[in-house]
Amino acid sequence: MASKFKKRLGFGCGIFTLLGIGFVAGAIFALALAINIDRKTSNWQSEESQQFVTNHFQKYLDLTPEQREKIEPIIGEGLKKRWQLRRDYNEETDRLFVEEFMPQISEFLTVEQNQKLDKRLAQWRKENGVTGSPAN
Repeated sequence: MASKFKKRLGFGCGIFTLLGIGFVAGAIFALALAINIDRKTSNWQSEESQQFVTNHFQKYLDLTPEQREKIEPIIGEGLKKRWQLRRDYNEETDRLFVEEFMPQISEFLTVEQNQKLDKRLAQWRKENGVTGSPAN
């Protein structure tokens, strides 16, 4: 009796392990795919990004070569404008935060805390690609 139980337990564990490996492999693949798509779309003004979007249109809409040729420059211009709008928005929100809210917050902090906050803001600006210098 114990022998049958061990066989069933071993078989069940094997199936569970196989399913677990499949789940983990699928999750890793999905993450890699998402990172790849994000990388291609996050730098909107690049030629690679323009090709990515154009190829997506091509496949989804089944464009003719003539249609693709006419649409491709429009996509490129749209991506450039979109990139500029995003940069302008990020810089404006950064300016708003630094110029309007940080002085109010800084009033309640010690010198050491203000230095720590300035360091963190500089790191944040670098991570988010915000250009220019903060208005302190």
